[in-house]
Formats: sequence, structure tokens, C-alpha cells
Amino acid sequence: MDIPPQITAIMELLRDGLREIRDGLGRIERVLEQYVKAVNDAQNRHEEKQHQPIEVSAVIRNADAIEREHTANQKRSQRTQDAIAVAAWTAFVAALAYAVIAQLQLGELRKQTAQLYRQAEVENADASYKAVETFRQLTIAQQQAQAARDGVSAINRQMQLDQRAWVGVQAMSGRADSQSDGNFRLQVEIILKNTGKTPAIKMGGEMIALDRSWKEPIPEFDKEAAASSKRLKESLRGILERTPKESRAYLAAQLQKIGAQMIIPKGEVLAPEATRPVSLTPGINYFVSDPAKNKPVPSVEYILGKFTYSDIFQVKEHSTKVCVMWRGGDTKPQICPEGNGME
Repeated sequence: MDIPPQITAIMELLRDGLREIRDGLGRIERVLEQYVKAVNDAQNRHEEKQHQPIEVSAVIRNADAIEREHTANQKRSQRTQDAIAVAAWTAFVAALAYAVIAQLQLGELRKQTAQLYRQAEVENADASYKAVETFRQLTIAQQQAQAARDGVSAINRQMQLDQRAWVGVQAMSGRADSQSDGNFRLQVEIILKNTGKTPAIKMGGEMIALDRSWKEPIPEFDKEAAASSKRLKESLRGILERTPKESRAYLAAQLQKIGAQMIIPKGEVLAPEATRPVSLTPGINYFVSDPAKNKPVPSVEYILGKFTYSDIFQVKEHSTKVCVMWRGGDTKPQICPEGNGME
């Protein structure tokens, strides 16, 4: 972890101050050692003089001369002791002065250290505030950028909706032709129209014809196509299993598409405001009565159509569904109440 520069400065000041105090204490120690040594030397010399043997001389000296010499010796000893005392007091005063100076320096160092700590705290608090403020501004900028992107996306979607192709059923006509055997053949035609502002491309269409009891719900194209494809695959499972492995996936994909009858080959283009007639005639006859019991069959015939296409933006594939129903005995088919629409 990186050490802040304020803490580094504090550590440097502490180290320098402690070094000066250590050197000063060393100097005081040396002065005191010298003082003790001088006192010891003086004491030793005094003791040596006291223990010095007295020489008896046959020379007879004047008592006044002896007294003057003794007085001179005492004065020299006193001067030596006074010099030692002055030196000792000087060393003591110097040590005391240095101790006072060291204490003042230590106090100043503590003040500077406290000031640096306060400054560091203020700077850290200021840095934290700036970091929080920067993060808040960044969050606001991100939100604004996201709002701008959402706005652009919404405008783009709205533009695509306004400019894309829209293929729907413009009209439907149909009839139920009576056959010689008493059954009926449905004839249904619809007209597709592109009401959008750009062409519909890669257009294709499929159809499913089936009958249901009038009590059953109206069938839906995608579910019926999947069920029809599943039934076909189950009936052809033996053939699929005997197919070579390298061709099995392709055949399975083709069987998946056989669930409905193709009525528009995939790939047509429908220009804006252009129409395209499509026949939904199943090509089979429908029984409206049971020949064995001569009773009406209560069923409804359905023709389901699904048309897929892409627009020039090619973001997704669109589809249009149509549902036509015919009940036995009606003169013509009609549009189902549900199952119609475009996306």
C-alpha cells in the first residue's frame, strides 16, 4: 500500500528530531564523564599529597617562609578546585540549556506533527468529498447517456415502425360449391396488401386445412403446424432411421417444414401499396352429412394461413395470420372471430 506524502513527512521529522536528541544526550554524557574524571583526578592528587612521606631535613628554615609556602600551596589547590567547579557548573548549565532547547524542539515537532495530521485529515476529507462528488457526477452522466441512448433507440424504433412494411389482409372472398355427390368444395381467396412505406422482402406463405368439432376452440396456426409436423415425423420415423447419418439432419429439417402447405414460395417482394392475391382453396371436398345415417356432421372447417416477411431494416421477421371458417350448410366461408392479425 502506498504511504501518503503527509505521513512520510511526519516520519522524516520524527526521525530527525530523535537523531538530534540522541546526539545532544551523547554530548551531555561526554561532558559529565569529563567532569567526573577531573574531580577524580583532583581527589587523587590531594590524597597523594597527604600520604607523601615527610622528609626530615637537617636544614633549618625560617618559620615565615614555611608559612608562605603552605599558604601558596593552599591557594593553588583552591584555584584548581574553583576551576573544576566552574567547569562542572558550565557543563551543567550547557546540558540544562540543551535539554531546554531539545524540549522546545520536541514540542515544536509535536506541534508540526499535529498540524500535519490535521492537514492530512482535511486533505483526506476533501479528497473523499471530491471522490464522492466525482462519482455522483459520473453516475449522473451515465444516467444522462443512458437516457440519450434510450431516446435514440425509441426514436429509431418509432422510425422503423413508421417506415417498415406492413402486410395485411385487404379483402377475403369465398364460396362453398355443391358437388354432384352432395358434398361441398370450398373456394377461398384473399388479397394481401403492403400498407407500409417500404417493400416487404423475403415473403412467403403457408396454409393448413382442418376440421374441428363446433365445441372445440378455434385452432391456432403455429400449434397446428407443429402438431402436424410431429405426426408426420412419427409416421416416417422408420424411413428417418434408415436414412444415412450424413443426410438425416437435412431430412429432419425438411420434414419440420411439411407441417403446412406452401402457397407462396419464400423470397417474394411486395412493394408499398402493392397487392398480392392468394388462393386458400384446400383442394378437397367436405362432407356435411353422414351418408350412412343421413345426419348432419356437427363440425367446422378451418383454413389457417400464415404469411412471413422481412422489412428493409431486417431486425426481425414479421408475420400475418388469417383464419377462415365454414360450417356445413353455410353458403360461404367467413373470417374467424379470432386468430387474425399482423405483427
